Amino acid sequence: MPVLPSPLTISASTPEELVEEAARLGLCALALTDHDGLYGAVRFAEAAAELDVRTVFGAELSLGATARTERPDPPGPHLLVLARGPEGYRRLSRQLAAAHLAGGEKGKPRYDFDRQPPPAGTGTS
Repeated sequence: MPVLPSPLTISASTPEELVEEAARLGLCALALTDHDGLYGAVRFAEAAAELDVRTVFGAELSLGATARTERPDPPGPHLLVLARGPEGYRRLSRQLAAAHLAGGEKGKPRYDFDRQPPPAGTGTS
């Protein structure tokens, strides 16, 4: 299954174009990733639903200390994380939000891999 960076961060194609190409090629599933977020997820999901292409959502977590402002593909190491199902998407979304809050500066998330967020819907933080 191809894993593509979201066009909202570095690609010239839109989520709709990526899904159309996947369908044209006969792919049954496609993964979309963004740097430190799920920015293209809604458009990707809507386009994939129309063309019956299964979706996998993910994020490329920036592990370096450089802020990503004005840089669509930040330098330094990255960790590719794919969400497994709706619960995985919720957990990844919470982890991304927590990292952006902890970073204190736009475009500079700080991930805490020792602290796992509680399952979504538990009412705890």
